[in-house]
Order: sequence, then C-alpha cells, then structure tokens
Amino acid sequence: GTVRARAFNNGEWSALTSAEFIVGTPADATNLVVSEIMYNQPGISEDGEWIELMNISTVDTIDLTNVALTGITYTFGSVTVPAGGRVVVCRDRAKFTARYGAVANLVSSSYSGRLADEGETVVLVAADSSELVRFQYSPSGDWPSRADGLGSSLEVIDPDGNLSSASNWRSSTEYLGSPGVAGVGPLRRIVINE
Repeated sequence: GTVRARAFNNGEWSALTSAEFIVGTPADATNLVVSEIMYNQPGISEDGEWIELMNISTVDTIDLTNVALTGITYTFGSVTVPAGGRVVVCRDRAKFTARYGAVANLVSSSYSGRLADEGETVVLVAADSSELVRFQYSPSGDWPSRADGLGSSLEVIDPDGNLSSASNWRSSTEYLGSPGVAGVGPLRRIVINE
C-alpha cells in the first residue's frame, strides 16, 4: 500500500511525502513449496514448461505480491494462494492452454527464460529479497527419469521434506502432469505374481 505523510513542525507542514510498503508478504516460508515441475515436455520444447507452487498451510492464505522466481524470470502480481491451494506459472500461455485447457489457478502472464533440461537451482524470493524456497532438480542420478522428456512431470512426494533430494520426487502418473491439482500418484495396478 501507499503511505502519504506530512510532518508538522513549529507551526508549519512539510511537503507531502509518499512511500510504498508491502503488507502481508509470505509470513511463513515453510508453508510455500514447489509442488510440481514440467521442465522437459515432449513435443513442444521449452514452450510447454510450467511450475506449480502450493500453500501447504491448513489455515493461512499466502500473498505472493512481488514474490519472484529466479532462474526463470517471473514476478507475481496481486496473487494469493489459499490454504491447501496451488498456483501455476507457465512459459507460454497459448501452448499451455492448447495442451491443458482452462486451468483456474494459472497466473495471468508467462515467465521468461526457461527451466534447464539439464537441471538447475530454483529460487523463490520474497518482496524484501529474502529467500522463501531454494532447491535443485536434475534429470540424472536418482532423479525420476520419465520427467526428462518422456511425458511425466516431477511431483513432490513430501512437501515438508527436502526438495533437493531426488528421493522426495516422483514421475507423474498422468501424461504431461497435473498442473493446478494434486496428481494421483502411483497406481500400482500391475504386479508380478510369479
């Protein structure tokens, strides 16, 4: 909000001064997590990328106004995420909507840059420049391989766990992921019985 003030000194008012203040920035960074990433979508290169954030609080709404994603370049406008809610940011809105249809919690603008197919560090920074979330994903090692261009997204398993740990991520069961909603997780329909 904007605060405008004058000072009264020795019977005279000073000139009007104004300043912008951010009120209600994310108060508890532990409630904001990156919950799903499509960093290497098959068929449409980087234009099909997206990233989903989730508010894991059961009671508090998080205000993302002026919160920024780095690596890719995106700053949130006036966006709030209700308790248990999700918000999706994509690289190309037209290609995203062509592929997924209308997603109610998709932000109104796209990010610039790209999520690196070879892995990178994702950082979410508050309006006051403090770090809210920092983690690194990779397509190699123990990281789920189906997310590397084979049609799955990366889904977090335990939002309270270590986001930089490969064991805390899985490949989405849904082809092309589940932006804006929780994935169904492993179906476990096939068993080897002999």
